[in-house]
Amino acid sequence: MCLALAVILFKAFLIEGYVITTGSMAPTLLGYHKQIVCPSCSYEFALGISNGQAPARAVCPNCDFAGIETDSLVFNDGDQVLVSKSTFNWRWPHRWEVAVFRNPNDTSEAYVKRIVGLPGEQVQVRRGDVFVNGQIARKALDVQRGLRILVHDHAHQPVANESDDWQPRWTGDQPWWQPRSAGFAVDTRPEKDRAAQWAWLTYRHWIRRGGKHSTRLKLAQWPSTAALPNPSFDPVFYDEKNSELVCRGAMTDETRERLRDSTNDSKFRTAIEQLYTESHIAPLTDFYAYNRQIPGNGDSAVVRDLMVATKVDFKAGQGEFRIEMNDGLDVYAWVFDTRQQQVRLQLRGSGAPVRTAPLPAKFARESVLLEMSLFDRQVMCVMDGNLLFEPWELPPAPRGKTAPRRQARIGANGVRLHVLSLQLFRDVYYTADGGADTKTWELADRSDHQEFFVLGDNSPISVDSRLWNREVVLTSQLFMGKPFLVHLPSRTAQLNLGNWQGRLRVPDFSRIRYIR
Repeated sequence: MCLALAVILFKAFLIEGYVITTGSMAPTLLGYHKQIVCPSCSYEFALGISNGQAPARAVCPNCDFAGIETDSLVFNDGDQVLVSKSTFNWRWPHRWEVAVFRNPNDTSEAYVKRIVGLPGEQVQVRRGDVFVNGQIARKALDVQRGLRILVHDHAHQPVANESDDWQPRWTGDQPWWQPRSAGFAVDTRPEKDRAAQWAWLTYRHWIRRGGKHSTRLKLAQWPSTAALPNPSFDPVFYDEKNSELVCRGAMTDETRERLRDSTNDSKFRTAIEQLYTESHIAPLTDFYAYNRQIPGNGDSAVVRDLMVATKVDFKAGQGEFRIEMNDGLDVYAWVFDTRQQQVRLQLRGSGAPVRTAPLPAKFARESVLLEMSLFDRQVMCVMDGNLLFEPWELPPAPRGKTAPRRQARIGANGVRLHVLSLQLFRDVYYTADGGADTKTWELADRSDHQEFFVLGDNSPISVDSRLWNREVVLTSQLFMGKPFLVHLPSRTAQLNLGNWQGRLRVPDFSRIRYIR
């Protein structure tokens, strides 16, 4: 009796569990879904279920492999979260933390979203970022880690020679950068017959098909023996005014072969091969593998806010190692100088470093995790979870600047080291409703009406403050608590006993995690 009473009191006043049913916070929190293992690169990801149905085909977010069959896969329940019911009774909600609250439109329903706006503030969603009172709302490192979305994990490479439509995204200058298990090794130290030199490992965002980008390549003239394509219909055409070949999206193998075989003009055939390769190197977009792939569910906005995470094992040498990131506006270099025993941040457009610090001694002694982030228009450089210097803040991105297709690179000069892992992430790209790239909201702050603004991490499909009627808003009275842990996760497994087949729930400990 005492134990039962304790459980009742614990649930009533302290902690309560909830099950996530929708994908509005994916991939931070998963609703009903199917777990997919890509047959090409073996990367595992979730595919959302909506209205009791999942798409029949999925696309891998790691290697862009499409047409993954899902009909035979079992449904999985959403994440079960533990919610601290008293947190907001003794302190004010913080920006960027996740909260559970009663749906302002139907208080019998519980919603979970991320808080971005507080009472009395002006909130603006502008080209993917959140602005508060005219200033960009920047996220701390733990929040960035909590909602970052994987773009590519080099540890999951597609099957070799599986098809001609995949090329590695990380490519190294030869013979310097040599592949190793899940990474690379490089040695650019001087030798008798050569001086120390820079060698680069470059990330290019290779896609297998599709894309909304255009690729241009100079060509003096279209061959007279080949039919001139129609710019209104053909994916590849000739821009006579600028003397350029133009390709919309990634060129298909069929188009490449047809154009290549249409003439014996060697310059034209070479140009088609070059255009084919370049057309498959694309800007990064707000693609969500969790969502059904239909217009409006992501993959339409260009994303510049990226993060490189790599584990580096320095071996020897007096020289430099650097990580460079390119957002299409500038190039940002994080430099490790073993000769001067200094670490610094440099911008391509500036002469002197904008940040400097002593090189930590552990860089030469052990492998270190390096994270370089361009989230929220700031450059953040982190070693083993510690900021090496204050983030460098950047002005808001202007409209219309060309997005990069080679978003990052790693360089070595005069040193030997191993890159043990390589991951690229992107930030959430928040969309304004109605197709606009900018929208503004004013939040009330009265004693009887303190208004909060919340967004879902899965911005294209989240129903949140952007879409609610302004007469029905989230106030402090509707908060139910702060979720802090995904607990007791499970997955559906199929059991075969002779001619009998059944399904049962089994623990999935890999999904236990703290919520950030």
